[in-house]
Amino acid sequence: AALRSVKYRNASANPSLPARTVSFVANDGAGSNVATRDVSVVLNARPTITDLADQTIPEDGTTGQLTFTVSDAETAASALGLTGSSDNLALVTNDRIVFQGSGNTRTVTISPLTNAYGSARITITVADADGAAASDSFVLSVSSVNDAPVLASIEGTPLRYVQTDLAKPI
Repeated sequence: AALRSVKYRNASANPSLPARTVSFVANDGAGSNVATRDVSVVLNARPTITDLADQTIPEDGTTGQLTFTVSDAETAASALGLTGSSDNLALVTNDRIVFQGSGNTRTVTISPLTNAYGSARITITVADADGAAASDSFVLSVSSVNDAPVLASIEGTPLRYVQTDLAKPI
């Protein structure tokens, strides 16, 4: 029977990241046909992202720039990609999660929709060039504000005033 697969498992609690070579020796059982192959195993560590604390802002506000740090063992910080998502699109759409920076230190600014309030779980994901990713989530709470009343246009609408107490001047 031919060898169809091999599983490699590093049992170390703290595996090192450099590439390693694993050698395989196969023979026909009689010792006359021996084949040796070396296989390089390259580990891809997941990138890291620091925690962002839960945030509370008033309706029609923004978070301002929230600072966080990203890093990766194999990928330069400038090549790490970021995405943001909200679990409540009635409060924050994904395009309103805006990133800045290109090194290890990055910022995110979140601008909820106008007149929207409630809470959303915001997830920030960092991914390296090989597809490994890490995420951090936090809760964004947007508190309702008492908006000033607005008088709708009355142009073209006749006004009617009825004075019931003729003793009081208008």
